[in-house]
Amino acid sequence: MDPGFKEDVWVQAAECRPGNRKVVHHILVYILAPGRRDPYDPDGTAATLVGWAPGDMPAVYSPDTARRVPAGSKLLFEVHYTPNGPNRPTAPRWGSGSPKSLPRTPLR
Repeated sequence: MDPGFKEDVWVQAAECRPGNRKVVHHILVYILAPGRRDPYDPDGTAATLVGWAPGDMPAVYSPDTARRVPAGSKLLFEVHYTPNGPNRPTAPRWGSGSPKSLPRTPLR
């Protein structure tokens, strides 16, 4: 998904939610920097923006901490479903909040 960021964005809080909780087991949202197709680095780490599973709370960082989303990045939604009957529509949603000033502690 292209969020349309024309400049770097600092995210201090983020949340994703399933469109239909009856069929979604969990969601991971990855940051794909420009030119990347795979969110995983060779060491197995990934640029995860936010996730959701039943009972999870939004990701909210302390006032001087934020995660950078580089300009031109795309977001990759990995949605795992629960097989519980007929196909049902679902459309995950996400939202974020940015700090008022540059963070002193950028997350990696």
